[in-house]
Amino acid sequence: MSTIRRRSLLYASNTIEVSQIITIKESGTYTVPNDTIRIDVFMVGAGGGGGLPVAPTSNYTAGHKGKGGSAVYYENIPFTKGEEISVTIGLAGKGATTANTAGTDGGDTSLGDYTAAGGKGGAAGTNTSTSAGNDGSMACPFGAIDSESITDTALFGADGGDGSTTTTALAGGATGGGKGANRSTAASSATFYGAGGGGGTIYKSWGSATVRNAGDGYDGIVLLKVTRKETVKPASKTWILLPFNKNIKDSSDNGRETSLFGSPTYETGAFYSTNRSDSSIQVKWNSGVVVADKQSFIDLLNSGNFTIELFFRMYISDVLQDKYYQFIGIDDGTVNGFHFRIDGSSGMLLFGVYNDTKIAKTPLIVSLRDNEFHHFFVQCRNGKYSFGQDGAITSVSTTPNLTFPNADLIVGGRKSNTSGLEDYWWQIDGFRISRVGRYVGSSYTVPTKEFTE
Repeated sequence: MSTIRRRSLLYASNTIEVSQIITIKESGTYTVPNDTIRIDVFMVGAGGGGGLPVAPTSNYTAGHKGKGGSAVYYENIPFTKGEEISVTIGLAGKGATTANTAGTDGGDTSLGDYTAAGGKGGAAGTNTSTSAGNDGSMACPFGAIDSESITDTALFGADGGDGSTTTTALAGGATGGGKGANRSTAASSATFYGAGGGGGTIYKSWGSATVRNAGDGYDGIVLLKVTRKETVKPASKTWILLPFNKNIKDSSDNGRETSLFGSPTYETGAFYSTNRSDSSIQVKWNSGVVVADKQSFIDLLNSGNFTIELFFRMYISDVLQDKYYQFIGIDDGTVNGFHFRIDGSSGMLLFGVYNDTKIAKTPLIVSLRDNEFHHFFVQCRNGKYSFGQDGAITSVSTTPNLTFPNADLIVGGRKSNTSGLEDYWWQIDGFRISRVGRYVGSSYTVPTKEFTE
């Protein structure tokens, strides 16, 4: 049994209707899910095997085709949630291998009280009015099913072709009816659900008979369209959330993949970035976090609606206070890197391509030398950019140049031109990227609790 989710439709504010195609190819039971609201059934009986004619005294005789199984469709059948419904899949009829013998019938297919009859096997005896096979009777009402190679136009229950006394084999019907035998070639077995096998042919000359065997039919199938009602959570605004609570697991509903450079350790929900030793700092980490899903991040930036925010703390003892402090960036260690960062030397908060004329920037209004955590953000709301610093919002007129190097997406670190990642004595915490511009106006309330969404 295989399951294919076909489509989802809005059902209510927090529910959806989910239609699934259930493919059943083996006998057993089907258990109705408890959230089911409708079941439609399409099923096909198995095809019959082809027959063989009477052996002639001389020359050729032709056999009869196997018939395709019936295809039936029932809409919105009654059911009980949780019940187990018996399923029987009709087995293919076998083609005859002995002169003047009928092919066996295809088995009936059933689901509970609903049945699709199997096709008759080709009759015994000589066929004096041969023809190609008839096409199947019905296409699947549920459309194409890729996993089963079922197309929109595939016809279920095709007949096989009759045996032939000429050099031309008679074709089976569409789709998958077995080709009948001819003077030199045995019949073909059916190749699609519910189709019948081709009829055989016998040649007799100089006292011996040569049998061109008949073909087998094909098994039946049950296809269910099961519509269920699922409760879903509202879509989260958060694209990624890194709380750094003794782990690096992305806490957003989106589950973005993250990986690490180095061997990080954590303290009080924040991580340190340093490449130097200091007796007052017990936790050290000489690299940043690499967020693997770079293309989704780029797509988000290009959407015109996002927020990147975090809490940042720099130690007052840091002798490199005038350097860059990179929060996040697609960084190859060159001037082409794309960053959200602090430039300590100019006293600016920056977002865009390093040294680009279109970089978005605003002066720092907070002190980096107070040994306290500060909240920073950059956001875009409907294509308009702004920065946030500890409750103040500053709009910027410059639209940054959204070009990106072929490099890693890095949180909490910066690449150097020569030696990999550079780090300084600082901490970040509560790092969050959202799919919306979260903050409105000229001021905002700084979050006072750890981000959970």
